[in-house]
Amino acid sequence: MLVCAHTPSYLPSLAYFDDIARAELFVALDDWPFDPHGVQHRSRVADERGEHWLTVPLVPGAGPRIVDQRIDHDTQWQGRTRQQLAASYRRAPHVARYADDLRFVYTQPWRRLADLDLYLIDLGRRWLGIRTPVARSSELLDHEVTGDPVDHLIAICRRVGGRSLLVEPDAPREFVERLAHAGIGVARRHDDHPVYAQHDRRTFAPHLGFLDLLFNHGEASREILFGPVRTALAG
Repeated sequence: MLVCAHTPSYLPSLAYFDDIARAELFVALDDWPFDPHGVQHRSRVADERGEHWLTVPLVPGAGPRIVDQRIDHDTQWQGRTRQQLAASYRRAPHVARYADDLRFVYTQPWRRLADLDLYLIDLGRRWLGIRTPVARSSELLDHEVTGDPVDHLIAICRRVGGRSLLVEPDAPREFVERLAHAGIGVARRHDDHPVYAQHDRRTFAPHLGFLDLLFNHGEASREILFGPVRTALAG
């Protein structure tokens, strides 16, 4: 079984969903350390004015892990996010298709960042027709991430019966050798990015949140992301 393991991300990029679609099991590493400079609580959108961050505000001092992070609702962030999405994609042709689901997301009293992230990832999987099952690392193992994260990945693969792990195209040799020593093979992530028409932009902006593709291309998004061969594999 091929396993894909990523920390939960907020409105992830297309590459994130490409990885999930290739795997036979997606493990969300919600018990890994939270990175305040990463994309676990923020995502990029773009319009004619340039690129912008959508950020989920967090309560400080909640704990070191992603699963510990609590959302700060004193900042009215949900209303601002809806306004930013509406402004950035006001002329995108397929926004209405997803409006009801997103309205639900941005009116709920989410407590945990990980729960919000994974709900949005589930929406993305549904909209893109990805059937790969999902598991949380915090529910697979009875211990936290301490010491070497490679050992933790090996433990996860063993726990779920994973024989291979999806890794970066330039994954370090030492990392790959340690996996091999544990009896775990590797598959390399795709390093290409689909190029598609973006409303109000003359220059293509890659690596935005997945909503950019969906708002611009609707039902055609799946084939744009995966292509004919990848679409067959993802289904």
